[in-house]
Amino acid sequence: MVIARYDRVEGVGNPMSGKIQVRLAVLAALAALVAVLVPATLASGSHTPESDPPPTSGVESVVLLTMGKQDNVTWSGQTQSISTSKNDCTAVQFASTPELLKLTPIGGALGEVKDGFGIQSPTDGSGEPCGRAEADDSEEISVSLGSALHQYLMTAIDVDLELKFNAKVTIIFKHNGVEVARVENWSGMGGSDDGPDSKDGDNFRFNSEDNNVQNIVGEYFDEVVFKPTAGAISLEGGADGTKNGLLAANGSSQFRIKRAFDGEIDCENPVDIGSAASDTTYG
Repeated sequence: MVIARYDRVEGVGNPMSGKIQVRLAVLAALAALVAVLVPATLASGSHTPESDPPPTSGVESVVLLTMGKQDNVTWSGQTQSISTSKNDCTAVQFASTPELLKLTPIGGALGEVKDGFGIQSPTDGSGEPCGRAEADDSEEISVSLGSALHQYLMTAIDVDLELKFNAKVTIIFKHNGVEVARVENWSGMGGSDDGPDSKDGDNFRFNSEDNNVQNIVGEYFDEVVFKPTAGAISLEGGADGTKNGLLAANGSSQFRIKRAFDGEIDCENPVDIGSAASDTTYG
């Protein structure tokens, strides 16, 4: 297994780092200015509430993808339902409201078989191969945050992966479409089988915070791509996954998120702050 991390040094390996450093400097300057200019009553007090829920702690800061007894995505009291069909593996649909997670198939159509997500290539039927992403067909599964979480970024993942045919998978972390880190040729604990999902032993947890891959993610990310490089994989979120409890104590696939600043500060149009005591500018 090869682990790659992109350094946060301006101009070295990470094209975003320079912008991040400039933004932090501007934010620090603005914070100092606001501390001087904003009246005490405003600093302690009223403002228009955000339309999105505030950041929360514990399990509510983790988006759960659960398959099995229930098929849905949940976070902070919100539920995104997932509809599937036993007779048609591509009849799988994530509700658009609220859109917490978005699964994007690469190399075919999104499929679901036995609580596992995969890709149906042009040569696949509706059987087992439709619920797997296969290296031989150059198939990949992308998981990104949905529109309901547009003000959030991922900080860690703990996912339930089924590995088939001695599978290996490269896991790519992206932010705004730019790769920020990757883990190459991860194979779990070994021992993946060659048959269908017939036993629990072919499911493994990939956790971005465990001892094998800790500190790989150099930036926050909003998308994770699972790319098999050998064999085949399924993305699951079920009871047959190990309940390691590092993010939440259940077998779901888990995506930890954090509310984060992800915008631009534009200083091209300065605001003139009045000098008289009666002149007050809010911004």
